Amino acid sequence: MEIIARGIRNTVGFDWHPVTKTLYFTENGRDWLGDDIPPDELNKWTKKGQHFGYPYCHGGELLDPEFGKGKHCKDYTTPKWKVTTQRS
Repeated sequence: MEIIARGIRNTVGFDWHPVTKTLYFTENGRDWLGDDIPPDELNKWTKKGQHFGYPYCHGGELLDPEFGKGKHCKDYTTPKWKVTTQRS
């Protein structure tokens, strides 16, 4: 067993690109920050040691109010796509 990435919460789905073999995975955002925040994410793993932000940063730009003190979102791998809810 080998750890290839950190800072990932509740991955529901993942798959490898059929040609490049790049790993893509979804991540459900942290609970108890609001109805629509933080967003869920689609992430792309490209190298060993990447950190995707959890529990310090969510959606690539939202510092966690409890765990993000002294941290910076720019220090973590940003999601390729943020899944947001559209309300009418």
